[in-house]
Amino acid sequence: MSGKQNGAVQGARKNEFRRLRLEGVSRQFGGANALDKLSLTIERGEFVALLGPSGCGKSTALNCMAGLLPLTDGSIWLDEQRIDPLPPEKRGFGMVFQNYALFPHLSVSHNVGFGLKMRGVPAKEIERRVAAALDTVQLQAHASKLPGQLSGGQQQRVAIARGLSLSPR
Repeated sequence: MSGKQNGAVQGARKNEFRRLRLEGVSRQFGGANALDKLSLTIERGEFVALLGPSGCGKSTALNCMAGLLPLTDGSIWLDEQRIDPLPPEKRGFGMVFQNYALFPHLSVSHNVGFGLKMRGVPAKEIERRVAAALDTVQLQAHASKLPGQLSGGQQQRVAIARGLSLSPR
């Protein structure tokens, strides 16, 4: 949405944001800086890629944004709300891990709906959102399969569907 649109319209949809801001974000492990004073602003609609060699802080930055790692210093803002003190489930992010992090004993549909169930979403809504996410990644026909019965690319799409089902901002 453009800045010219009515603020009430922008606030009407919970999943919308205008700007994600990292201000001086740092993360140390022991005495080593994994991330040192990263400042970055991402505007709604922008596509951003973090590039660099192993160990330069790309994954650390993402894990800090998602709330999986606490900051050593700095702050993270979503519009005018500081989100770094919030737990991961209150930040409105979806994560797709490099190794997919699928539960091998759960079906595709249960993997996709897992985060929703943990958030206490009603069963009918979980069913609707899982179906929509599987439709988006074209895996409806595989909903009852286990991850081990899928190709690597299909497993990756399950992980993407799981992230999408949470309706991240």
